[in-house]
Amino acid sequence: MRGAPDQVQFGTSYRGLGLVILHGNQSEPYNQFLHFGGITTPFEEVYGTRLVRHLFTPIQAADLPEAKLFDHTCPYSLLLWHLLQPTQLRRAAVRRFLLRAAVLMWYMRLQAVPRYTLAAAPVAPDPLTLPAPLTDAAWHTSFDVRLQHEIERLARLPDLHDVRLFVAGHTHTATEVALGHGKRYLNTGTWKATLAQIEPPRRIDRQNAYVEVTYPDGQHPQGMLRVWEG
Repeated sequence: MRGAPDQVQFGTSYRGLGLVILHGNQSEPYNQFLHFGGITTPFEEVYGTRLVRHLFTPIQAADLPEAKLFDHTCPYSLLLWHLLQPTQLRRAAVRRFLLRAAVLMWYMRLQAVPRYTLAAAPVAPDPLTLPAPLTDAAWHTSFDVRLQHEIERLARLPDLHDVRLFVAGHTHTATEVALGHGKRYLNTGTWKATLAQIEPPRRIDRQNAYVEVTYPDGQHPQGMLRVWEG
């Protein structure tokens, strides 16, 4: 989507014919945008982006075989606790890796965070692009549960009374939930396998899922969670 000649505007959500599609990051504290509906380049660097740019990407390039596993461990702290074992700390490469990670973390926290602001706030903000309200309990729930709660909240909004199917991603967990009153929520999940244990390796093969949307009666959407084969 194009806005001004020198800017690119991203499509952040879709609504039409009884269907809503959104990524789901607005329900997650580390990846919420203040003005997601008007995001253009340059845009605000949310905390999740800062982690990837200033910490995850640099440490994965370290001269340490385990560093390549960082983005494939679930949770991320799994690799950290593995490297903090006394047998691992005897390795000079591990000590250099942990020191570099600590320095990068402090450097990231000391940097000023660029924030994106709209020239003029929209008169009627789209509820699909607003940050989800966060309670203290929300910070202690998993991404997939938090997103499901946000979808349930959206489904109750009068402005979205005609929506029958909500589709999202972001959580990396294929999900299918009945919301009541004929409404459903589907999450496409992910195709990335992850490690649940470093030694000995124990891998989690997640579903390579997608959502197929059809209109059997020509009016109301029907969603099916499908899995790629081959």
